[in-house]
Amino acid sequence: MIYFLRPEISGLDDQIWNDFYDGAHELLRKFRPQKVIEISNLEHFSLTEDRSSSLLIFFVPHRDIYRLKKVLQEAVEIGMKIFPISTSEENRFPIEILKEKQSFDIVTEKELRGLNDNFIKLIGECFAREVITLNYPAFFGKKMNIFLSHRRNDGERKARYFKKSLHPEKEHVFIDLHEIRTAEDAQKKIEANLTEDADILIFVQTETTFESHYQLVELKKAFELDIPVLWVTLGLEKNEYRNLPLHPVGAPHFEIKKFTADNVNQITNYAFDMIRLRKQRLLDNVIYKFKSLKEKGITYRALCDKHNLYLINRTSESAFGIETSKMIFKCLCREYEKEDFESLKSRSEELDTNSNTIYINKGEEKELGCRTNLKKYSSLLKSRDSQKINGGIIISGSFPENLSLKYQQNIIDSVSIIVEDILNSGGKIIFGSHPTFQGLILEKSKKYNTSTEKKVKLYASKKFKKFYEVNMEYFHENAEVYEIEEIKGETEGESFSLSLTKMREEMINDSEAIALITFGGKDAKDSFTKIPGIDEEISLAEKKGIPVYVIGSTGGRSATIVKEGFENPIRDENKYEEVAQGDNFRYISEIILDELSRK
Repeated sequence: MIYFLRPEISGLDDQIWNDFYDGAHELLRKFRPQKVIEISNLEHFSLTEDRSSSLLIFFVPHRDIYRLKKVLQEAVEIGMKIFPISTSEENRFPIEILKEKQSFDIVTEKELRGLNDNFIKLIGECFAREVITLNYPAFFGKKMNIFLSHRRNDGERKARYFKKSLHPEKEHVFIDLHEIRTAEDAQKKIEANLTEDADILIFVQTETTFESHYQLVELKKAFELDIPVLWVTLGLEKNEYRNLPLHPVGAPHFEIKKFTADNVNQITNYAFDMIRLRKQRLLDNVIYKFKSLKEKGITYRALCDKHNLYLINRTSESAFGIETSKMIFKCLCREYEKEDFESLKSRSEELDTNSNTIYINKGEEKELGCRTNLKKYSSLLKSRDSQKINGGIIISGSFPENLSLKYQQNIIDSVSIIVEDILNSGGKIIFGSHPTFQGLILEKSKKYNTSTEKKVKLYASKKFKKFYEVNMEYFHENAEVYEIEEIKGETEGESFSLSLTKMREEMINDSEAIALITFGGKDAKDSFTKIPGIDEEISLAEKKGIPVYVIGSTGGRSATIVKEGFENPIRDENKYEEVAQGDNFRYISEIILDELSRK
């Protein structure tokens, strides 16, 4: 539990400290909404022994405050972790009983980041990042690892400024010219950094980005590894970003003229939020797997939220009757470090377990048994036997306009998981050449393609050829490509609409198509056609007689369709609700593929 004492408790009544508090409190609640307690009055507040594993955050006062001092003394006595915040040079050091504690120094933090009091809420967010990083070490490394993808030709000085504006002890920015030594294989080093270290790729689009082969390689690698991509445009005119051959999401996260100290830190805090969402999804996936193992006699219990430790009990029959084994399981949502074994080892000895496993869930799933000399529990997290799919599944949708970060990530995660599960089940992917899904789908399909068969069918209307022709070589390398002739209308708008309809008809009527799944999607006002694109594709699919599945939690038109009463063809009522409203995309994928494998 995190107990956050408001600034007025420490006698700080200025609005500036309330702004700092609001910035920090908002981010902390995003990460652990049920575990952040706001304290605005100490009248009836006291600490008890069961709070010894919690965290207490307070602003260092300029004078002794009796009730605050009493609470701090209680916290020290029970061994509670305490995090002081210093607001000025005069109160940098906490009160006597906490003289060994280092405060979060707002004055120094502002200087290091080149910010003033106008951006105090931003500093509050930086503080919250530090609290989360220090108190949830299984989620986050000591530094946030940022891979800054930029065009050397017109972005190198800007990249250096970006790196200089951050806190060197709290964020590490990979810039190729800084990190790669003379005579090293640059591309190999870049790909290794993305694969092994990067928490996020910040893709900086400038006027000459579309000329850069290397930036697109970096973007595709991020798609392949499920690394979050934050898209920034620098100095571009309105809508000029559309010239980019592949889009990380529907539109850039930040459109700015140049980097400044404040927007660099805003971008970094936004990046942390994207990383937080991704890591939580990774852990949620592990928890889902734990739950699904119940039928195999395996149960779990959370031991430590901080270190992601779980006690796994397994019962099995043997010649001697029912036997029970137990193990400590640690899930890391970051890279492995040697000290990770220590927290596992001490708890293992305490509970006298039979075996232990450290599980890395960063980018791809892998055990570290061989590196830590731990007994492997190889079958524990194996997914259920994948269903076999004979045919192609149409992926319909796009990123809607002005979509929140949560829904953006939901679309990315759902498309990534469901596409990979379809391919892993022997099925094919059928989709239109929308730039927001191209990279996600084609990079996932690479490892499933063979010399004789491509696992993706990509449909494109020649009406839009000027937008996609730069990608034709990429398309043909990774997919069967079907270009559909454009249809002429009386107006340009009508030509767009008729051509899209024709392309959709050809795609839906593909001889291998057995189902359609929708994600996100634009509403009517943002669509080229008279009705929203996914509405038209759903209508065509229903006319053909193939099942349609709408993932409501991906937002946009899909969410609206579910609210309007669309019924997914799921027989089990509980599973029906999960597909319509849930965000456990691994489970949703299993439900849909299970339905299709029975047909």
